[in-house]
Amino acid sequence: MKQRCKTYLGSAIVFACLLGNPLAAQSVNAQSDAIIKIVSSNGCIMSAPQFNAATSSLSEKNMDKALKRLEDKNLAWFESGKIVLNPSICPGKNHTAGRSKEGLRLLQVIRDNGCIMSEQDGDRLLKAQGFNKREVGKIVQSWAKEGIAVRNNDGIKLRIKGCV
Repeated sequence: MKQRCKTYLGSAIVFACLLGNPLAAQSVNAQSDAIIKIVSSNGCIMSAPQFNAATSSLSEKNMDKALKRLEDKNLAWFESGKIVLNPSICPGKNHTAGRSKEGLRLLQVIRDNGCIMSEQDGDRLLKAQGFNKREVGKIVQSWAKEGIAVRNNDGIKLRIKGCV
């Protein structure tokens, strides 16, 4: 099989050498749905080699359009050599706190703060938004497992589209 390298500039990251496959073409919508299902079943974040292997049985015909459709609708994006699903559509078994209404609200608060939140910022911003530290801790722990955020001595840093 030949490799066909693609560049996705919408996310400003060169990504994916997708494997060609002679299977019958699927519609763009069906291909997009298949990509979401594959990536979500693999933890909602996949490296290029993982993605290539998992999608090798899909038709190449509409792959580019399907990926572009997902990116345009902010359902998935390419970041640091990985395909990432939007947390709001990524079903989680053990990570429900990060995808809750409160999790999505917290995500927006941190994104609006420049995608980072120090302890000092957290005390000020979270209290004003009605969050408590325990609730935030559960959400951030869930995000860390998914690769959506990193927590260190400096605070919380988001690792999502527009933040990395």
